[in-house]
Amino acid sequence: MKNNIRRTCAAVMTAVGLGLPVVTAGPSNPPSADEVMSWYIEATGGKTAYGKIENRVLKATLEIAGTGISFNLTSYSVRPNKLLVIMESDAMGKIESGCDGETAWENSMMTGPRIKEGEERATTLRESVFDRLIQYKDLYQKAEFAGEENIEGTSCYKVVLTPETGHPQTLYFDRDSRLLIRMDTIIDSPMGSIPSASYLSDYREVDGILIAHTVSVDVMGQKREVITHSVEHNVELPGDLFDLPEEIRELMKN
Repeated sequence: MKNNIRRTCAAVMTAVGLGLPVVTAGPSNPPSADEVMSWYIEATGGKTAYGKIENRVLKATLEIAGTGISFNLTSYSVRPNKLLVIMESDAMGKIESGCDGETAWENSMMTGPRIKEGEERATTLRESVFDRLIQYKDLYQKAEFAGEENIEGTSCYKVVLTPETGHPQTLYFDRDSRLLIRMDTIIDSPMGSIPSASYLSDYREVDGILIAHTVSVDVMGQKREVITHSVEHNVELPGDLFDLPEEIRELMKN
């Protein structure tokens, strides 16, 4: 169960807070990765709309299929690259994970505090960047168009983003709506490298951009579903919200 919770936490850090949505520009044949990504950016609201947002508070429910376990989840993210995710469950207690822009960490009642290192740290730092897919050119060394693929009956453009450090991410965009409907990635964790597939749906407009309100995550055959209940932008947040917890600071002294 500890391993499952760690995988869940890593998957949520990857999936939570993705915002997406609708354009009419015609594609070249085939389109380039930059074309597909630019359609996505415009479809989700455009750079001007994104530029008006400085922070995001997202509240959701996370359910782990077949276990009877659910979490109340709150995610705080702030431009340029700070993130805090808090998950609370009667069955599993409290799980916190985050990034202050330099240090990536995790803490729970079951596994205790730990500081992420190596590729796991690099991945968390990258995924803590506010609206990271909008800034893909700064975060990924290479973007490649990888053809077309049918995802559950939907014809999709496939784009592979490769970072300088860490694993590539494969994105599937609905050809018609330009929405991101699936994202495949590799999660680095203490248990090793684990494949993960996230399916995004139920898009709703919030402050000029579209946010996927349902994210279904498949990690090694175990399914989790994150259902978003509320999204707020430009919220007044405590100045010390992203400070490292005392347990993490103690680890850094050793």
